[in-house]
Amino acid sequence: MGHHKLCPGFIAVACVILSASASFAGDDTNDRATLRGIKAVCVVVEVIHRSEEQKSRLTIDTFQSDLEAALSDAGVAVDAHAIPCVYLKVRPLQALAGRGKPIGLYAVDFSLELLQTVALARNQAVKTFAPTWSAENMATIPAGELSRASREIAHDLTEKFVAAYKNVNQ
Repeated sequence: MGHHKLCPGFIAVACVILSASASFAGDDTNDRATLRGIKAVCVVVEVIHRSEEQKSRLTIDTFQSDLEAALSDAGVAVDAHAIPCVYLKVRPLQALAGRGKPIGLYAVDFSLELLQTVALARNQAVKTFAPTWSAENMATIPAGELSRASREIAHDLTEKFVAAYKNVNQ
């Protein structure tokens, strides 16, 4: 299981539960509309490691500080106590040759979601925490480029979120 750096309160529980669930949000007009009116976001990062080598190359703290800085620089307020939460998940898998021998190549799955409180249309009293916007990327990265390329891809996903956010919050 990966290591979690989570927002306070019930968000921590929701993020852990949602990390195992499938996301059905995307970046279409309806998904972008769910970003309208958001004043600040919490940032949560999960990196699912399978080896000690990956832990040294892909750290939660690096992704966390990169994501928070990019959001702040773009004018999106970051607040650890905010209810909407930008959630980045990075899952590197090392490619294996015959007999399970690792080779110098990784398949890395990236997802960036905006999680927020939503209510059921049929019963507004029933609320839950769910992804309402998301972007994903799957990349094949040489081992020597793992850290740099992963940070670039995470940054590209962050820029996609910022563009969607600014599109509905001018």
